[in-house]
Amino acid sequence: MKNKFSLIIIILLLTNVNSFSQCVTNVDLRTWAQKGPTANGNWEVDPAAGSFVNQTINGQPTFFVNPQDLINVEISGKLEVYAAGDDDYIGFVVGYKAPLGTGTNYDYLTFFWAGNELNGTTTHANRSCYLRKVVGTSNVDLQTNHTYPRWERNISYNFTCLYTSSRIVVKIENDTVIDLNGCFEPGKFGFYNHSQGGVRYSDYSYRSVTDFSFQNDSICVGSSPTQNAIDLDLFCYGNTVTSPYNVIRWEMGDGTILNDSTNFSYNYSTPGVQNIKLYTEDLAGCADSLVKTITVFDHKVTLPQDIDSCINGTVPITPSIVSNSPFSPISYLWNTAQTSSSITTDTSGIYTIQTTNDIGCTSYDTINITIHEVPNAEINFNNVCFPNQTDVNDASTITNGSIISWNWNFDDGNTDNTQNPTHFYNTPGLYNISLDVTSNNNCVNNQTISYEVYDLPNAQINYNSICFPNQAILSDASTINIGSITSWDWNFGDGNTSSAQNPAHSYSNSGTYEVELIVTSNNNCTNKDSITYYLNDLPIAQINFNNSCFNDNADIIDASTINIGNIVSWNWSFGDGNSSASQNPSHTYSSPGVYNIQLTVISDSNCINSQNISYEVYELPIVNAGADTVLLCDPPVIDLNGNLSATGNNYSFNWNTNDGVIESNATTLNPTISSQGDYVLTVTNNTTNCFNNDTVFVFNDTASAVSILINNGNEININTLIEHLFSYEGNKGVVSWNINDDVFSNDSIVNYTFSESGEQIATITLVNDSNGCVANDTIRLNLTHVLKIPGAVSANEDNYNDAFIIRALENYEDNSLTIFNRWGNLIFEASPYLNDWKGQSISGGEVVDGTYFYVLSLTDQGEETIHKGSIELKRL
Repeated sequence: MKNKFSLIIIILLLTNVNSFSQCVTNVDLRTWAQKGPTANGNWEVDPAAGSFVNQTINGQPTFFVNPQDLINVEISGKLEVYAAGDDDYIGFVVGYKAPLGTGTNYDYLTFFWAGNELNGTTTHANRSCYLRKVVGTSNVDLQTNHTYPRWERNISYNFTCLYTSSRIVVKIENDTVIDLNGCFEPGKFGFYNHSQGGVRYSDYSYRSVTDFSFQNDSICVGSSPTQNAIDLDLFCYGNTVTSPYNVIRWEMGDGTILNDSTNFSYNYSTPGVQNIKLYTEDLAGCADSLVKTITVFDHKVTLPQDIDSCINGTVPITPSIVSNSPFSPISYLWNTAQTSSSITTDTSGIYTIQTTNDIGCTSYDTINITIHEVPNAEINFNNVCFPNQTDVNDASTITNGSIISWNWNFDDGNTDNTQNPTHFYNTPGLYNISLDVTSNNNCVNNQTISYEVYDLPNAQINYNSICFPNQAILSDASTINIGSITSWDWNFGDGNTSSAQNPAHSYSNSGTYEVELIVTSNNNCTNKDSITYYLNDLPIAQINFNNSCFNDNADIIDASTINIGNIVSWNWSFGDGNSSASQNPSHTYSSPGVYNIQLTVISDSNCINSQNISYEVYELPIVNAGADTVLLCDPPVIDLNGNLSATGNNYSFNWNTNDGVIESNATTLNPTISSQGDYVLTVTNNTTNCFNNDTVFVFNDTASAVSILINNGNEININTLIEHLFSYEGNKGVVSWNINDDVFSNDSIVNYTFSESGEQIATITLVNDSNGCVANDTIRLNLTHVLKIPGAVSANEDNYNDAFIIRALENYEDNSLTIFNRWGNLIFEASPYLNDWKGQSISGGEVVDGTYFYVLSLTDQGEETIHKGSIELKRL
């Protein structure tokens, strides 16, 4: 049993002295043997001297073990992986016990070390070093080390393994990777591979490291009933296994020598410090010795001479201790069953004490006590309320003799030696007041009373500030330590009062009030508490708003107010499942309609109010400016065919082009025009002021001059170029070309290779079969880059002008396109852009018809140019 003596003499108790240690070096591994299934390993021993062994198979666990059992040894050697392959497990086993016959229920402790390749695998991501107990098919990890580096190929590592009956320590390159205390049995040592070939083990050596243990490092001398013997164990598991030693010799420090004992008890007859030495020698002749120290203690108790005392008085009995222990006894037992170190008595008789010190040594002694008559101590008293004067008086008596002294103890650190003292307590409560009276024969008696200084009630108001006009939240939280509170007197600070414990009260106005509570205890002690009570103002929730048109931001503004304090929080519910915590939020509804908008405001006093409004999002007029393409012949005069899909008469119409307004506030939808271009019809609902627009694209059935981008020597498709540039539809009829004086007639596709750079001329003549319009045009082909960005897209899947197609985009090294709506919100982006925008948003849905704005970035020969403009989307 370890005890407090080890705090003082720890150096003596824990001293280990190895007088000498012999080692077995350069072990011949040719005497070792492979264990485990034969196919699992191939152990090739150095044939010349047996100084190393190579294991070449990458397979299941395999062992190569020494011939004799080992315990209490320090083993050292080297290990190295010299060949490519798996980076799995290498290591060694200790305490190895092979199964009987051909069984596979091995029993061993294995240290295995993972290689670098395992560091990245899922199964072994955190593994490095393990110490594992294996019994048959079961295994338990006793200790792991995932921080030590994994082994690397072609590096020779030095290892040591301390294997004793109570401890295993593994070191790699003198770094401790495993350190485990426990109980370990003798067994064979061996090398261990698992899923790893190409491993060399060499330079195997070991030395003896003797160790033993005992339960108690402090014992008693003689025949004490406990702790009078030391129990020595060579192995932590006693004598359950065969000892691996040829020689075991114990030197007990008092001249006694014992041989061949592995577990025994020994008694010492004299106190003092004893050095116990153990010498061991194993089957291979390795020897070691170890010295450990214990302390043998003696103990004796002595009581004073016999004592005469007074009747009913208290006689103290205090023993004295003689011991070679520096500490007092830790237990006492009197024949009165008391267990204190000293006792007092008022009865004559013989008193015996038994003492036991901290390691179990015991001793006895006896004393004879004679008692004389003592005075009768008595106190007269009346309890008082704090902080009044304590009212106690002496009423002690004695039959024979007289009382000559009084000693009062007021249980608050104060005393008095007058017969009838005056005393004031600093705090209320229960006190044990004692009076010691002494007679003329020096006989003493005592009385102790329980005296109460009545506690003042602790008046306490629980409250929460509220928002006017709610009812005041006031409650009594008063307490009293001794007694009870019997009455309550409330003053609410507005001229009203109550005698209820937890009254309900409503104030007529917000503001600040001084509230007072007086409480009275069952002993008629009173106390009070007062607070400043706040009734906070409610905020006034107010929304300023104007109804809006579809696709516009909702026109709502917070106009909430509060008289006292500040509004600190706003919570908007827009009636479409969306919300906001901004004071003045921005919100756009996804469809027209009437919505219930609610605003909830919270003040800095956590007062809450709200307002609801009915908010209308007006529909936009449904506008159609007519067919996307109107063909004109010279002279080009037609009527536009705009129409409005809406009821009522309160609408106005505006027609305009890129060059300006052609109709303003018109009442007609069909103005007459005489030139090609993009015509935009805007219709305004004069009641809601909401407007919408649509665009019609009008073209002459003639060719127009263009500039195109072409590299010298490249072949171009002229017919496709004309269609692409002019978006010509319908039957072209007769087509004839003249390109650099080369004539092509009625060719639907003309491929022509220019041999020179610079300006080239191509002439086309078109006769339209459907309307007879004839168009002639000359195309000047300037062999430089040409870019054509359209101003409108119909996106109506009629295979004409369905996509936003930028001509000559393929002639640039790189490009990117972003498209925004009129509020600046990004609706589409692509890098590179593939001429495929048909009015879709980033999420894949369709955007509404209207005007959008693009930013086109082009890169040519490392230089970037930016093009910005607008595009009209109208699905006809």
